[in-house]
Amino acid sequence: MRFRRHKVALCFDIEKAFLQISVRPEDRDVHRFFWQIDNIVRVMRITRVPFGNKASPFLLNATIRHHLSQYPATKAIKELSENMYCDDWLSGVDSVDGVIKLMSEASKVMSEAGMKLCKWSSNSSEVAENIQRHFEDKSLENDSVKVIGMRWSPVEDTFTFDGILVPEDVSLKGYGAVIYLKVLEVDGSISISLLLSKARVSPLRPVTLPRLELLGAVVGAKLLGSVVNSLQLPDSVKYFCWTDSSAVLQWIRSETTRWKMCVCNRVAQIQELTAPESWHHCIGKENPADCLTRGLSAEEILNKPLWFQGPQWLKGPNNEMDEVNEGSHVERLVRADFFSITGVDYAGPLFTVDAVGKKFYILLFTCCVVSAVHIELCGSLSLSDFLLAFRRFVARRGMPSKILSDNTKRFQAAARHIADRYTDDGPKWSFNAPRAPWRGGVWERLVRSVKQSLKKTIRNRSLSRVELETVLFEIESCINGRPLTYVSDDPECNEALPPAHFLLGRHDSHKLAVEAKEPIVSRAMAREASFQIKRQLNKFWNLWHKECIQNLPLVRSSLRGSPVKIGSLVLLREDNSPRLRWPLARVVRLLPGRDGCVRTVTTQG
Repeated sequence: MRFRRHKVALCFDIEKAFLQISVRPEDRDVHRFFWQIDNIVRVMRITRVPFGNKASPFLLNATIRHHLSQYPATKAIKELSENMYCDDWLSGVDSVDGVIKLMSEASKVMSEAGMKLCKWSSNSSEVAENIQRHFEDKSLENDSVKVIGMRWSPVEDTFTFDGILVPEDVSLKGYGAVIYLKVLEVDGSISISLLLSKARVSPLRPVTLPRLELLGAVVGAKLLGSVVNSLQLPDSVKYFCWTDSSAVLQWIRSETTRWKMCVCNRVAQIQELTAPESWHHCIGKENPADCLTRGLSAEEILNKPLWFQGPQWLKGPNNEMDEVNEGSHVERLVRADFFSITGVDYAGPLFTVDAVGKKFYILLFTCCVVSAVHIELCGSLSLSDFLLAFRRFVARRGMPSKILSDNTKRFQAAARHIADRYTDDGPKWSFNAPRAPWRGGVWERLVRSVKQSLKKTIRNRSLSRVELETVLFEIESCINGRPLTYVSDDPECNEALPPAHFLLGRHDSHKLAVEAKEPIVSRAMAREASFQIKRQLNKFWNLWHKECIQNLPLVRSSLRGSPVKIGSLVLLREDNSPRLRWPLARVVRLLPGRDGCVRTVTTQG
């Protein structure tokens, strides 16, 4: 297909190409055969390379390459070396004069090897006239000619196929990729053309869907490399890759060492062939590669514009999906204060050597904005101890606008007390549904991290309360130092982004953001220090939005409506009670989520 890059295409054949190569005398005995004439059997030997031998195409190609290596590297020699397929040569130039010059030099070079060029074909009538006037071989193929398994019509300059084979077994699992060319025409219009595709059957061993999607991305990267090399595209030609799997997108944009061997090796392949920033996410129904795995009949695929032209947004100036699909949920990202939305939970009990028999508890405040934590050590689970810990938290982190927690009685009592004390200045308290701990997964996961860190730190040692509190604060620092996102590919960004960057307003917890040699005494110097801190925080926010938020996996709900309606009778499950004793209740209120699906209801007994 590379010869159709040029305005004027050229195709020719070497006349009796294999018979122009002699077989060495010492090799001719392996080409003996019997020949019977008038009942006389004669033993014959083939002295020229026969067409039917497996090694014949290699011998022809090696002979031509050896012959061409004796000439200087001109345009004709380069084209003959790179675009000769067995005894067919496919080439082209952007001008008629260039084609005539190319034909003359190529014909002369090949004739010196005893090989005559014949069966000329071109899509230019002007070139055809020159062939008739200037070349010994007057034959001109105007009808369709066979070109690497296809039929090419020089007059119409089109390709035709003998048939299209498409699997129709829709239960067959597979993966694949498809390549399109985007061309800016002279009149300013943009055309998208299907260039190449490849599909493969899934492994016999069961593989998860994300890993199958990753295999499809590997096929796409290899296809892209093959196209770039085959078409000899310059570096100025840009390429873009898409996948409808957010997991695969995050794998490709991350360091390979983060993943297990299977994913690591395939991501390394993709990153070696393509730039990670060239990969983007697309909607599944607008991914033409899905046609490879669904199984379409010939009639269906011929009536599939998505397959032949790709999605419509490819014709946009930036190859971006600029339309919001109906039913999709769009949210605006805004900067919120740290700990403005906070999850609260307890962990423990813990014991100390200086208070024998007394139980201590960890009160964990989790920032739902940047996933930071704040730890307080409480002497009990009482309301008074919680309120004291809450006052310490507010004094150091500020008053939150919203608190999230599970639906225990101690938190309900705390919510009422805080509402009475702070009135309109206090936070709004939101409770999870009873017996639904997974609804607080954000802080439950960090509670686990605190417990694991505490276990690995103190092991079997006994600590005093002051020592225990010190260890907890150090654990808080470690958890706030964990990376929220992988190390960026940006050469100016040499570290990951942890929650501590937002809390401290600087990179290193042991270095000040502004290193001043003398105390800040002037108002101008104070303003400059404040400006530096704000600029650093803005940099962190931009990195958070670019590297963290955009790489969060897309959540697609599998719920398609709920059978529960207002007035429905339901059973309330009691963990310590047999099913026959579960109380009966009626649904009085539905509490749908942001996606419209009902997962929580209010009941009345």
